[in-house]
Amino acid sequence: ETVLKQVPQSGEKMTKINGSKIILYTEEGGFEAPKTVPNVVGKEASVAITTLQAAGFNVFIEGSTNFSEGAGAKVIQQLPDDKTLLERGDVVTIVCRYLDMTD
Repeated sequence: ETVLKQVPQSGEKMTKINGSKIILYTEEGGFEAPKTVPNVVGKEASVAITTLQAAGFNVFIEGSTNFSEGAGAKVIQQLPDDKTLLERGDVVTIVCRYLDMTD
């Protein structure tokens, strides 16, 4: 089989959080329709990651990366914005901060 497309693309950065995936499309597989990025701004980082991965996206985290050690780190920004259409496996960047200024 021939690989027609890879998501994320070669050279694109991704983090290994909760089983990030690399998707290979072959001539026997079909392409899925683009999906809408959900709004995760204001959610706890762990919830945001789970939400984005469940929607089929990979996640890149900026800011507080020790969110799994305690509750409270919130997503203050996401790129691209919600309602953007992306392909399954594309990367959504979230920026996380502890709102009580502990990070």
